[in-house]
Amino acid sequence: MVVDWDVHHGNGIQEVFYGDRSVVYCSIHRHDGGEFFPSTSEGNMGMVGTGEGRGFNINIPWVCGGMGDGDYVYAFKNVVLPVAKEFGPDIIVVASGFDAAVCDPIGECDISPECYACMTSMLNSVCNRGLVLSLEGGYNLDATSNSALACVKALLNLGWKSGITPRPATYHAYATLSDWEINGVPMPHPRYSPDWLALPEWDPEIEVPDCFQSKPSELGKAVVDQVVQIQKQYWPSLSRAE
Repeated sequence: MVVDWDVHHGNGIQEVFYGDRSVVYCSIHRHDGGEFFPSTSEGNMGMVGTGEGRGFNINIPWVCGGMGDGDYVYAFKNVVLPVAKEFGPDIIVVASGFDAAVCDPIGECDISPECYACMTSMLNSVCNRGLVLSLEGGYNLDATSNSALACVKALLNLGWKSGITPRPATYHAYATLSDWEINGVPMPHPRYSPDWLALPEWDPEIEVPDCFQSKPSELGKAVVDQVVQIQKQYWPSLSRAE
């Protein structure tokens, strides 16, 4: 099974396995009606596979940016985990881009390091032999390093404490891009200070809500619910989960 949480649709991975029933490919990505890179229709939820591989391709395409912990956890609880349990993969490979992380200037989504750790732990609980995270995108070095650290802690079962964001958590919103590369317009992230060059340091002792209990946005929930309606004809576990 391949789970792709990079913010961009993995159209190449999809093409490789599109007719293959031995591999489930599940991508959670920004689609924006086909306007978000790679800007094709291949990432829409109706692309379910072909031939014997029908139902083994699952796209969860967000319609806009801003998707956060609640949206991803809802997608995992209602699609990714039920399918994984039913399929029973020996190995799960994660296309682990961190460009949906909070403060990433390209993905413009809102996933916390805690949520990445939570998703890693959930996947680890449903694979029979091993979980592999393969690093992909990520355009803010602070966001990428914090998210990767959270995932590694979850992989090694080092007692990741839910609700605590690891240091360093000073996210400079465009840490890896120059002004001209973002059209000269620094855009602050709403969770942080309006001055993106002097964002406050996160206090590691301040607890944030457990991401596993986070509620999805209306748009995020609507997308996941539509995916369930399309995919439940292939996966009985999705009908039972409703």
